[in-house]
Amino acid sequence: LLQHSSLLELLELPSLMDACVRSNLYQEALSIASFANALERRQGNNNVVRKVVDQIRTRQVDLRRHLIGRLKQTVTMPECLEIVTSLRRLNSIASENAVTYSENAELVLQLDFLEARDTWLDAALRESFFDMLEQYRARVFEIATQFNAIFRASTASSTPLLNMWTTRRIQIFLSLLKQHSFVDSASLRDAWEASVFFATSMGRLGADFSPLLGKLFADKMIALVTTFWTDGLNTFSETLTVCRNAGVASPLVSSIIITTTEVSSTDVLEEDGQPPRVLLALPPLARLVNSFLAGLNELRRCLFPSMFGELRKHLNEFLVETVVILESNQRAVKAPGLRGDATQLRHAASQMLEMVQIIVEPYLRGALELALGDKKTAKQYLETEKAQEKNMEEVPQEVDEEQGNEEMVHEKATAQEEELTAEEEAIDEPSMLRETLPTTDGLGLDHSKAGIRMAAPAVTDTDEAVAQEDDIVPQGDGWDDF
Repeated sequence: LLQHSSLLELLELPSLMDACVRSNLYQEALSIASFANALERRQGNNNVVRKVVDQIRTRQVDLRRHLIGRLKQTVTMPECLEIVTSLRRLNSIASENAVTYSENAELVLQLDFLEARDTWLDAALRESFFDMLEQYRARVFEIATQFNAIFRASTASSTPLLNMWTTRRIQIFLSLLKQHSFVDSASLRDAWEASVFFATSMGRLGADFSPLLGKLFADKMIALVTTFWTDGLNTFSETLTVCRNAGVASPLVSSIIITTTEVSSTDVLEEDGQPPRVLLALPPLARLVNSFLAGLNELRRCLFPSMFGELRKHLNEFLVETVVILESNQRAVKAPGLRGDATQLRHAASQMLEMVQIIVEPYLRGALELALGDKKTAKQYLETEKAQEKNMEEVPQEVDEEQGNEEMVHEKATAQEEELTAEEEAIDEPSMLRETLPTTDGLGLDHSKAGIRMAAPAVTDTDEAVAQEDDIVPQGDGWDDF
C-alpha cells in the first residue's frame, strides 16, 4: 500500500502519453517515452514494467503518425520546425545505435518529410486550372524553402535529395500543362505568364526551368491555330459534298457582282492584308479563308519565334489539302449522271479550283507572313494576289452573261412549244392522224418520222406571220410532214 501511488502513476503512463499526443503536447509525450527507456533499463525484468513499456512503445508509433499527419496539412515554418525537431527526438529515443541514427535515421526523416509535404502539395491539383498553377507554384517553393532551412545544414545528402524531388515536381507540372487543352490564346498567354513566374521563382533555388516552357507553349499555340484551319477544311469539304449530293449549286455561288470600283477601293490591301473581295462570289471559299484568318488572329496575343517554321509547314499542308478536296469535287461533278444543277456545279467547281490556285494561295501566304512580322515577304505575296484579282474582276460578269443567254434560249424554246401546242389543239379532224405526233426538241419540230401526214386548214395571214416568226415555212398547199 505504501507504493500504491507510485504503481498507479506507472500504470497510467500509457494513457497519459496518449492524452499528450491528442493535445499536441509533443515534448511531454516525448518525456514519457524517454522515461520508459530509463525504466526499462532499471526494471526490465519485471513483467508489469515490461507491459507498461510495451504500451508506451505503441503510443510512440501513434505519436510518429500524428506528427507526419501534421506535415500533410498547411503548417507555418515555426510549426514545421517544431514537428521535425520532435521527430528527430523520437528517432533518438527509438534508436539504440547512435551510428544508425546519424546515418540512416536522418535520411529517413527527410524522405518522410518530403512524402508528407507531397500529399499537401497534391491537394492543390484539385483546384481549377489557373488556381492550380498559383497554388502549385506557392507550395513547391514553400516546401523547398522549408527543406533547405531545416535539413540543409544537418547533412550533406540533403541537397541531392532536394534536387531529385524538385526535378520530379517540375516534370509533373510540365505534364499537367501538356495535358491541358486551351480554348483560346488569351488563356494560353495567362498560363504562359504564370509558368514563367513559377520558373523564375524556382531559379532562386537553382531550379529555373524556363527553357523547357518555350517549346511546350509553342506546340500548344500551333495546335490551337491549326484547329481553326482543320475545322474550316472539314466544313468546306462537307459543304461541297452536301451540295453535290443534293444537286444544288445555289449555296456555292453568290449573285454579288464585284465591280472595278469596289476592288480598286481597297488600296490598303498590301499593307493590312484585307481579304480579296472576289471571294464574295464563292461563299464556301470565303468561309474557308475566314477560318484561316481566325487562326492567325490568335497569334496576336501569344507568338513564339520557334513557331514560324512549323506554321509555314502547316500552311503548305493546308493548301495541299484544299486543292485535293477541290480536285476530288471536280472529278465527282464531272461524272455522268449528276442530277440537279449539273452545269452550275461543274462551273462552280472549276471556278473555285482556279480561285484557290491564283488568288487564295498567294493571299494566305502573305497573310501568314504579315502575322509573323515579315512585311517585305508579305507585301510580295499580296501584290501578286492583287494583280491576279484584277485579272479575275470580269469573271462573275461573264458567268452572268452566259446564264442570261441560257435563260433566253430556254424561254424562246418554251414559247415555241406553247404555240405549237395551241395549233395542234385547233385541228378539228383528229381522226386523220395515222399515229401519235412526235415530240419536239424544244427548238423546232422533229421531222425525223416520215409518212405522217394530215389535212391542214388553209393558211391565213396570221398563220403565215406566226410561221415566219418561228422560222417554220409552210410548203405546198398545206402543212407538210411533221
